[in-house]
Amino acid sequence: MKRFVTALAAILLLGAAGEARANAAFFERNSSSATLSGFPIGPTPTALWSFYNLPKGKRKRVVEVEVVLTDESNNADALTVHTVLNGVPMEPGASNRVATTACDNTKPHCKVSGIFWADLDALETASPGTFIGKPLFLEIIGNTGSTSGTVELTVRTRAMKK
Repeated sequence: MKRFVTALAAILLLGAAGEARANAAFFERNSSSATLSGFPIGPTPTALWSFYNLPKGKRKRVVEVEVVLTDESNNADALTVHTVLNGVPMEPGASNRVATTACDNTKPHCKVSGIFWADLDALETASPGTFIGKPLFLEIIGNTGSTSGTVELTVRTRAMKK
C-alpha cells in the first residue's frame, strides 16, 4: 500500500509539472525507475524532475542515479544533464559534474546519458545534519545549447549499501 501511495503521489506531481506525462513508472523502497516525456527544456538549466522517493539517508550508503535525456522536438543543438541531491551536486567530476553531448539536429532523437552517485557518509561529513536521517530530495537538471523544445526523461535511482 505504501508503494502504491508513493507511486500515486509521484504521478500526481508529474501531472502538476505541466505537459509532462509518465510513460512507465516503477517505485520500490530503495529504487525507482521512470520514463517520462513532454518536459520543456531550453538553454537555461532547469529542474526537469524533483522528487523525494528515495529513503531517508543512512550511513554506509551510496545513492546512484542513471539518467537519459532524449530530444523529442528534434531541434536541440546540445543536451546537458546533471543531478543534485539535497542541494549538493552529485559526482562525478571535480567542478563540471555534467553529462553533455552535441546534437546534429538533422538526425532525430539526440540523447545524453549520465550515471551520477553520492556517498552519503562523505556528504554528511562535508555538510553535517543534511543527509543522514534526512529525506533525500533529488533534482534532475537539464538544458540545451541555444534552442528550446521538449525531452523524454528516463531515470533509475538506487540507494545501496557500500
